[in-house]
Amino acid sequence: MNTNANRRAPAWFTAVCIAAALPVLAFPTLLGMASGEHSLIIKLWPVYAIASSWLAWASYPQRPALSWILIILTLLSHASVTILAR
Repeated sequence: MNTNANRRAPAWFTAVCIAAALPVLAFPTLLGMASGEHSLIIKLWPVYAIASSWLAWASYPQRPALSWILIILTLLSHASVTILAR
C-alpha cells in the first residue's frame, strides 16, 4: 500500500498557500485601474492564482519542489498583474 497517498501538506505550507492566494482580494482595485486592452487578463488572473495555490497545496506531499515552483509562479503573476494594471 502506498503511504504517500494518505499524507497531507503540513500546516505551515497550507498557510503559505493561503498567503500566496491573498493578493486576489485586491482584484476589484486592480480591475478598476486596468485599461480596456488588459482587462481580460486581469479578469482571468484570480482563477489562475487560486487554482495554482490549490494545486501547490495538493501536490506538496508527493512533489514538494513542484509545489514551490507553483507558489513562486503565483507570486510572480501577482507582481506582473499589478504592473499591468498601472
